[in-house]
Amino acid sequence: MGRVSDWVKTHKRHAAALIAALLAAICLAVAGVSCSTTALTQQPAQETEGGSSEPGKTESPEPDEEPEAGDVEAETEGGNQGESAAPSTEPSNSATEPPATSKSESPTESGGGTSGDQVSAHTHTWKNHTATRQVWVSNMVTVPDYETRTIYGAQLYTQHSDGQWYSDGAVYWFENGFTSSDLAAIIKEKMKTEGYIGNYVNRTRTEQVQVGSHQEDQGWYETETYVDYQYCDCGARK
Repeated sequence: MGRVSDWVKTHKRHAAALIAALLAAICLAVAGVSCSTTALTQQPAQETEGGSSEPGKTESPEPDEEPEAGDVEAETEGGNQGESAAPSTEPSNSATEPPATSKSESPTESGGGTSGDQVSAHTHTWKNHTATRQVWVSNMVTVPDYETRTIYGAQLYTQHSDGQWYSDGAVYWFENGFTSSDLAAIIKEKMKTEGYIGNYVNRTRTEQVQVGSHQEDQGWYETETYVDYQYCDCGARK
């Protein structure tokens, strides 16, 4: 008992911690509630005798004092018990709980709808958008094909009042089956009956002669209105 009494005198702070730990254990066992951490861990008043009056400063043993084996064991046990009694067993209901947040009303709860709901509920009313373009209107016709031909002929003479013969008489064209033999027979007859001189002048002429035909599209362009796309007043297209 003497050694314990001496140790308590020289280690008052450690003894107070050991007593606090024992009281905490008794409170938990008997009452089932935690004792106030502040009351259990409150440190005793600072020693005025050879100790520091600075708050929070731990007093260390004198350099010339050497703790005995029993003192070391008691100090160790008291320190372990003091550390186990420090945490509180009561659940905290302050910092660990997330802060209460206000609940936003959903579109169905508030009775209104967002712009997204309005778009999804929208029914497109399609309207025709028109444009114009030039369209060819076909008109197939048969077109004759021509070529230029030279036709040969013979012009007879006539006798004028002065007794001279001039080449201003009838012209016979070698076409449509009329030949030079036909012309010779005519001149011979005139010589017998009219006293014709029996001569003629060569004449030529050109003309377009049809040699065939082909099909040709002689159509025209017309302006046509057509629907190029459909649109809704909301801006959608298809």
